Amino acid sequence: MKNKEKFAKDILEIACNGDAIAVSKTTGKPNRCGNVGCEDCMRYTGRPGCAEKRLREWAESECIERPQDMDKEMVDAAMEDERAAQPELPRLKNNEQRKEFLSKYRDWPVWFEVPQADEVYYRYILPDGTAIVICEYKQYVEWKEKYTDENPESTYTKLYLLEPEYHHLHDCETNETALVRKLMEVQKK
Repeated sequence: MKNKEKFAKDILEIACNGDAIAVSKTTGKPNRCGNVGCEDCMRYTGRPGCAEKRLREWAESECIERPQDMDKEMVDAAMEDERAAQPELPRLKNNEQRKEFLSKYRDWPVWFEVPQADEVYYRYILPDGTAIVICEYKQYVEWKEKYTDENPESTYTKLYLLEPEYHHLHDCETNETALVRKLMEVQKK
């Protein structure tokens, strides 16, 4: 089902009230423009004005079921399926082993992808319910093109630690040291 089909009543209500349509990056749902901050709207380009093309792409794309759209039993079942797909957490005895475990994030299940931004999010659910997320993304590094023979497009990562009941992925950004500490804490229990 496409977003325009699932949210037809919401879109019609917003349009009939004469309001602009915003689409929350957090929920994936349409809302009045004034009810969604610019940075949280998927139509926001970083410049004045909204991108009509982005609204059309969202409307024509398949609707993605998000955890907040599902009941708790469905979320728990999805989490169990994901846990079953991930490699077993080995006994990590020191920080070097913990760092090595983190470096093999490509062995973890893909949580979701953002093809428009060339981002892939890998997630590993820990025994205590927290999750480590590693986002792999591309970045064009101009100096590489000028001064080296290397490919100017480099792969980078962002690290996240999702505590139960987190609200926004961006607020969970962390560093390798914190993840190593978390792995040590989880295995002490």
